[in-house]
Amino acid sequence: MLLNKKGYTDISDMIIFMLAFVVIGLVIGFSINIFYAHDIDLRKQEAGVLGDKIAEGLSENGLGDINNLNIYELVDLNPNVINNGYYYFKIEFFQEGNKVGKTVFDGNREFEVNCQLPGDKLPKCKTLKVRIDNYDVVIFTGSNYLGEGL
Repeated sequence: MLLNKKGYTDISDMIIFMLAFVVIGLVIGFSINIFYAHDIDLRKQEAGVLGDKIAEGLSENGLGDINNLNIYELVDLNPNVINNGYYYFKIEFFQEGNKVGKTVFDGNREFEVNCQLPGDKLPKCKTLKVRIDNYDVVIFTGSNYLGEGL
């Protein structure tokens, strides 16, 4: 049996090297699994961002005639994104507590009911109330876009 300068045999060096390689590989594999295994649910935040974007666009550009609003031009929204089934918005106008004008809405109308129900797979919604041009504007937005894997 041949010994090296460290007092180990050639086979024991190989065993220690392989053991260290396996331990490092397991740590890296476990870390990657932990990172990619978690889903991040941003539906409530997406609904809030959509509501904020609508409120900001309406306040910057003004309401004008509330019965003939082209919300996509005023707010710079893409109708293809809203109508893909993952998003919804509804805008109502009030003066002195009374509803005035027509309600503006688009997207998946089921969200109005589904947001009231409990469940992890159901959409998440937000309601935003702002005052624009002597109107109390109630903006209801929802999102059910779960995102894609990393």
